[in-house]
Amino acid sequence: MTQIPPQFWSGPVVAAALAECDLPTVLEKVRRAHGWTQGQLAEAVGYSQSWVSKVLRGRQPLTVDQVREISIQIGVPLHCSDSEPEGMTIRRSAETSARPWR
Repeated sequence: MTQIPPQFWSGPVVAAALAECDLPTVLEKVRRAHGWTQGQLAEAVGYSQSWVSKVLRGRQPLTVDQVREISIQIGVPLHCSDSEPEGMTIRRSAETSARPWR
């Protein structure tokens, strides 16, 4: 997999999405930066294309574990604050505390 240049992460849209813990926006920007289809993004993160589509449309909540796993797999640096931005949802994982993710 090609590395995304470091300046990608500090671009206004991506930096704002990282600050707001908006993983769907980050994933969409990563997908476009690589020139991937949703299917290729799904392969990179280890989920189905339909699951990725639901995440990108905000219809699939994510657990903290999923966010960590996906971030590691595609090299997403997460700089999320401990505050809870409004309008975010997450499924609770039994072994981790809940954090808000879109």
